Amino acid sequence: MRGYVDYLSSLAKGNLLDYGLGDWATINATTPAGVTASYGYFKCADTLSRIAAVLDNDTDATRYGQLAQTIGEAFHAKYFDAANHTYATGSQASDALALDMGVVPAAEHDAVLGHLVANLQGNGYHLNIGEIGLPALFDVLTAAGRHDVIYQIATQTTAPSYGAMLDRGATSLTEFWDGTGSQNHFMLGAIDKWFTSALTGIGQADDDAGFAELVIAPAIVGDLTFVRGRYETPRGPVTTEWRRIGDDVVLDVGLPVGATALIRLAGQPDQRAGSGTHRFRATLR
Repeated sequence: MRGYVDYLSSLAKGNLLDYGLGDWATINATTPAGVTASYGYFKCADTLSRIAAVLDNDTDATRYGQLAQTIGEAFHAKYFDAANHTYATGSQASDALALDMGVVPAAEHDAVLGHLVANLQGNGYHLNIGEIGLPALFDVLTAAGRHDVIYQIATQTTAPSYGAMLDRGATSLTEFWDGTGSQNHFMLGAIDKWFTSALTGIGQADDDAGFAELVIAPAIVGDLTFVRGRYETPRGPVTTEWRRIGDDVVLDVGLPVGATALIRLAGQPDQRAGSGTHRFRATLR
């Protein structure tokens, strides 16, 4: 891993990369290739730093953490458009990647997120983003609690959308939003993460490993009335099931031996639960 990141560093100019296929499969082709390439460079350095920290390799954790910070600072300096509260060309991908990197200053975060959401709303909640920016878009909207926006994206049926793929007769994900290319291409399926974590609410605490400490925080969104999920952890299965009953939501949680969870439900105070099965109820507001 060190060898690969060091190789990327040997290609960088001004701590940024500027080559590659760009935001592959995008409809909006304005996103510079340097945005996606530098994002990839940043993610490699940041991930390597985190892995080194888990392995108690403090030297590499510090070295590559500093590298990631340097890349992020260079990215912000080159691509931030302060007048319009956006990055690079203002595309969905440019904003999503910058937000996902964490390079947006705190004072600008809400404005840049607002620019991204306005872009999506202005496009009738249709995506014009490609395969590189797509996972970041869902991640930043999830982190911001904008499940309402993702739900609107997920339920569109006119092109470009997942629903339009189904209407064309697709039985697996296509490579491009218009249904062409490979007919069994997983990369546009980044929304699966939202289904299996946000809707079911099954997640792992940020500083945890091996799913000993979970966070159960289902997104109660749109006109959904029922969701059931199951995830196999090293300690055994974690299950969630929630349903709307009038103005209330009822959540059933199953936790394996050796696991504990923080339960966050519909604006109620956080609760803690240990192994076993538990039921929680909250009134929706």
